[in-house]
Amino acid sequence: MPTTIAQIGGFELWDILQLAQTSRMSVKLSVESPHGSGAMFFEGGNLRHAIAGDNVGDEAVDKMLEWREGSVSSSQLPNETPQTVTKSSITALLMDRARVRDEEERQNPRAAAQPEPEVLPDEPIPELNIDIETVRGLLHEVDEQLGGALIGSAVISKATGMSIAGINSPTRSSALFNHLSEQLHNALARAEDAPAKGVRQFVIEGDNGIFIFVIEIDDRHRWAMTLDGARTQLGLVFSFIIPDILPRLTSALGG
Repeated sequence: MPTTIAQIGGFELWDILQLAQTSRMSVKLSVESPHGSGAMFFEGGNLRHAIAGDNVGDEAVDKMLEWREGSVSSSQLPNETPQTVTKSSITALLMDRARVRDEEERQNPRAAAQPEPEVLPDEPIPELNIDIETVRGLLHEVDEQLGGALIGSAVISKATGMSIAGINSPTRSSALFNHLSEQLHNALARAEDAPAKGVRQFVIEGDNGIFIFVIEIDDRHRWAMTLDGARTQLGLVFSFIIPDILPRLTSALGG
């Protein structure tokens, strides 16, 4: 079942596509808009296929990127996905669109151009500064330290609720943990008599002995873990694992 992960506004769709590439996701991203509906199919972070109405491939991608409102949801990538797009790299696609737009403006300078996200060749896209391999390595290090108690773990983008890197981290869980965090932050910020105005980390104990940890990393990312409370000492998590791993995650994420 598809999980809604973001509302389109401005250029947030670009952010989602860049995140799918950076995280090497294999996922189907469905786009719903008042202008129409479509989908983009990523395999290992590469954009393979796109459809939007009667448009397929590059034409479908171009059509969807013109939409400025709607929502994006994610679901499992189908077993067989055709290769219909010529630009599998989102960065290359963005640069190509910027080049085409420049050529159109030179040919017709009076035409009102649709705004595009500014991309300078010497300026890296923020999400692409992430050292994904190091992030994955740190999550696996936590898994080893917990000796089988880790059920799932993910570094989550606050903007989209999607997992950037994870271990047994379904899209639905990442979106849920991100939503819970935002709700808690907003509730504390609005309450005049709140004992704190923000959250650095919080823990939820489930009625089945499962513990959920959500830790703030920086202004763009959160780290979520689900643990089997019967198989680990929580003091180990609080006093050793989080203090050791958190600054290293921050560094790997460009913080």
